[in-house]
Amino acid sequence: SDFRNYITGATDDHRIADVYVFDTSKKPGLNTAISLERKGTFDGVLSIAIELERISKYLKNISAGKTGVAFIMNDSTELIAFRDPAEVTFTVVGKDIPRLRRLGEAKNPQLVIASQALETGGIAMDSLKQMRQITYRDPVTGGTFFVSFSPIRHQNWIVGTVIPEDDYLAAINRNLQVTVITVLVLILLAAIVSVRLS
Repeated sequence: SDFRNYITGATDDHRIADVYVFDTSKKPGLNTAISLERKGTFDGVLSIAIELERISKYLKNISAGKTGVAFIMNDSTELIAFRDPAEVTFTVVGKDIPRLRRLGEAKNPQLVIASQALETGGIAMDSLKQMRQITYRDPVTGGTFFVSFSPIRHQNWIVGTVIPEDDYLAAINRNLQVTVITVLVLILLAAIVSVRLS
């Protein structure tokens, strides 16, 4: 009950730290803290550390088109969450210091495409106010991708998606093939019926 009195008396002034890599687990997370008062007297601070790997696991189960991906980064382009948590952090060589990986340092091919699209699109992440989409043609594979960046209010985070154009066109192409085959079958049947009648 004493703890409940602290929480009830907690001020509205709470802080959420920027995402960083925890020294112990080597995983990204953040801290939130709230000051505690009882009867108008400051008694201390309650701090909670939260690992963000669960968001990466959640993104693994989200489909962005048929083969596309979603990711979360901050406005400094540091990755916060991705379906492969190993992409989010890395250890600085020779220093054993873990840190967040920037989008431009990613090794996943779809994140590389997102980075290149961001570079060619000239979008400033620190001033992004609404969703922006870039149509990017990969000079290596020749594939076209729809890359979007959408800000969310929390901590200057940005949700990104990379969706291959083929994901959109696959259903259209499939329907077109079915239509062509159906028309050809109808023409063949009509020709057979016409020959029989004549």
